[in-house]
Amino acid sequence: MKENLKKIFQDVSSGKLTQKEALEKIKVIKQQEEGKTTMALLSNQVWEATSLAVASENTPEYVQQHIILCEMPQIKEEEVKASFPDSEVLVLQADPQQNIANRYSNYALICFDYLRTLLTNKVQGKILVQIVTGNNTEQAVFTGLSGLLKTAGLENPKLVGQVIITHPEVEANTLFLQLEESQTMFLDSVIKYEQDIRYVLRNKEIPATHSDPKIAFKDQGVYLITGGMGGLGLLFAKEILKQTTHSRIILTGRSILTPEKKAVLDALPVRNSSVEYHPLDVNSLDQVSTLISSIADGGKQINGILHCAGMTSDNFIIKKTSDEFDKVLTPKVSGTFNLDLASKDLDLDFIVLFSSVASLLGNIGQADYAVANGFMDWFSVYRNGLVLSGDRQGHTVSINWPLWQEGGMQIDQKNQEILKQTMDVQPMETILGMYSFYRSLEFPHNQVLVMKGNDLSDLGNTKNIDYEVKKEPLSNDVAIDSQMISDNIDLFKKTEDYLCKEFSSLLKLTSRKIDPQESLEKYGIDSILAMKFTSQLEKTFGSLSKTLFFEYQNIRELTEYFVTSHPAQLAALFNTKLDNTNNKKSKDKDIQPQINDQTWQEMISGKRFINSRPFTDLTNSKPSPNTDPIAIVGLSGRYPESVNIEAYWDNLRAGKDCIIEVPKERWDWREYYSEDRTKSGHHYSKWGGFIEGVDEFDPRFFNISPREAKSIDPQERLFLQHSWMAVEDAGYTRASLQIPHGDMAGQVGVYAGVMYGEYNLSGSLASIANRVSYFLNLHGPSMTLDTMCSSSLTAIHLACQDLKEGRTDLGIAG
Repeated sequence: MKENLKKIFQDVSSGKLTQKEALEKIKVIKQQEEGKTTMALLSNQVWEATSLAVASENTPEYVQQHIILCEMPQIKEEEVKASFPDSEVLVLQADPQQNIANRYSNYALICFDYLRTLLTNKVQGKILVQIVTGNNTEQAVFTGLSGLLKTAGLENPKLVGQVIITHPEVEANTLFLQLEESQTMFLDSVIKYEQDIRYVLRNKEIPATHSDPKIAFKDQGVYLITGGMGGLGLLFAKEILKQTTHSRIILTGRSILTPEKKAVLDALPVRNSSVEYHPLDVNSLDQVSTLISSIADGGKQINGILHCAGMTSDNFIIKKTSDEFDKVLTPKVSGTFNLDLASKDLDLDFIVLFSSVASLLGNIGQADYAVANGFMDWFSVYRNGLVLSGDRQGHTVSINWPLWQEGGMQIDQKNQEILKQTMDVQPMETILGMYSFYRSLEFPHNQVLVMKGNDLSDLGNTKNIDYEVKKEPLSNDVAIDSQMISDNIDLFKKTEDYLCKEFSSLLKLTSRKIDPQESLEKYGIDSILAMKFTSQLEKTFGSLSKTLFFEYQNIRELTEYFVTSHPAQLAALFNTKLDNTNNKKSKDKDIQPQINDQTWQEMISGKRFINSRPFTDLTNSKPSPNTDPIAIVGLSGRYPESVNIEAYWDNLRAGKDCIIEVPKERWDWREYYSEDRTKSGHHYSKWGGFIEGVDEFDPRFFNISPREAKSIDPQERLFLQHSWMAVEDAGYTRASLQIPHGDMAGQVGVYAGVMYGEYNLSGSLASIANRVSYFLNLHGPSMTLDTMCSSSLTAIHLACQDLKEGRTDLGIAG
């Protein structure tokens, strides 16, 4: 420990470490000695020979099989169909003159579209997707497509994906045996056949060492960092400056150097080194080549390249667009290829590709990001092969980073918590990240996975795999009696009530507020809530599709899904019989009566067996007080010097005085102004609070004639405009305000507090609230009231009172 402390103090004295960084290092050393620290664990991917003797006995039966042939022209589609008649076959074959990056991107996009179609069709059983490619130097890069399959499997556990690498000239019969073998070994996601030996890709932990790794950056060195103004790019720029005295660092990014970015660069501890920024589109080979040539023309060539550029656009596969997918791929795929090609004649020490754990494990919502980083992982294998043949110089390593606390792709706290729960991913401190970077460069490996933790044994292992028992179809002569139908209807109703209660607890609502036939989007379901609800239900039902709440639009449809797909768990949950056979068996199998399609449709339609579930039926009963909390769900307003609520808060925060001279467009105060307060016919004040745009009104939008609009009180126009904007802010439309309420709809109240009515052309102030109710087709209370200075407060009070008494479902008050 003394030697380590001595070096830390030397680094502080020389300026290599700040006091904060030194304290972090001392803290880590102390924790190591006490055995309390969580270390950075490193592993790499290795091929392990496997035997079919360990094939799982629980191999699922697949309702669909899809085989994707990636650059396997010798295998004909009709041959595959002949051996696997129930399979679907997709052939991927691009122009061989295209570069490896373009082909990879094209294949990834086609596979993404293909999987999106599969998953959108509400998968009811296990689906097997096998991608087959060759094992030559370029084709091996297509192994990166496994990240797409792994992510699809995480989002919907009914999908099982495999990438199978084999000889490019494999005979059809041999390939079919390999496909069949891999079906039984369904937990193996990346498989390779070589000289009749079957290999599976596994993570192998790299043994820890107690010696400090060698610093990879040289004095007088020149280093290019793409994505240099991002979190990780800046961290590594600081690290190079810390470890060297006369280095040159070139940072690149997509945008021009703004004053804010320049301020960040100016704050770097440059000393005798130099840091420069160049706008660069890594997707353009011309731009990348020009930049690298200009650096070399300066008399010193580049020593190392850190490719940190990248972007994310998180969304489930079934909701992600092809354009979003392609944009995420480009900087990682085309960028990596262009950097390699432009630097092919340089005597590099290294190229480090900043990849992600997502490429190896998949990540919910990041199918594109997983595939993009998968290209980096396997391109490093390809480029290191070119180094061995003398066509490139400098070792290439792809580092699969986890989240960093201070850099990289940042996610909010909620998503971090989900990652920790689902994948045990913890953000990594900078000191551990730098240590892992240097260690990774010391190894001869193509790719290194970095994780923060104490054990890698469970990494990548499949959890919560649900096996489905295939039910044999029944003959048509099995009788269905009324008791059996009654039991199944009872199960349906209990399931629907159960889902409503689970959903309401998540939203902090009472279950009677949940309408089973109302779209889940109305309740604000988003990816975070969907994940939480899924995790909640998985405690009862086992592994579920993470996109379940986007496949099924309301609780009624979800109920149908669970009753169809998970009847055994539901029966156990409610202690309900599924049928009345009393476990009687036929000679060969259990008899499980089925409900015919017509009866089932009647059950789920709510027309015959299932009572519709309105919010609250108040038709023939006195409303009971509502104890639910009242929430403000939409807000709009206009004030002096504040055209909207955001400007109002900004002015409050800044302490701005919003009293101004009377604007000329109102009247010319100079004609009537006099400082002599005794002078008749004049005024002595030129100040006031004035609302902008008080004369701006689009009458036709509100179905009002321009002639009528001229006679409407400005208060009434403003109240109508901001009522509309508050409804928009809440996420409602005029149609969605028609909330069912017993046998009525649109029970939304409008409450306007008005103290002054000085617009003589206006008829009655009551029209301020009435006009809003009329335009929005609302049938709740509609009142304008005057309690002097407390008018607005009283309006809000009455709105809350009606909500609590159950008279209305929503109120517009102001």
